[in-house]
Amino acid sequence: MKHLLLVITAFGLVAFQGICWAGDAAEKAEACIECHDVEEFEGMSADEVAAATEEANANSKKMAKATADISPEDLKAIIDYLVAEANP
Repeated sequence: MKHLLLVITAFGLVAFQGICWAGDAAEKAEACIECHDVEEFEGMSADEVAAATEEANANSKKMAKATADISPEDLKAIIDYLVAEANP
């Protein structure tokens, strides 16, 4: 019984962490949405958006400046969030 309670508690914590993570990505994506419409990402995979982001960073000083302080992990989370929002 204790084992079952531990498993249920652990699952709850993992689920809560996922909800918090999604909230963090949504909050961090707000800066992206200031310049980009979510619809721009319709039909695109996360890999395609990541490649487009990398290309834009190389070719646009504005984009490079906008993403300069975003960690690779946060950028991936933001891209995953935007793709999920654009492709429900």
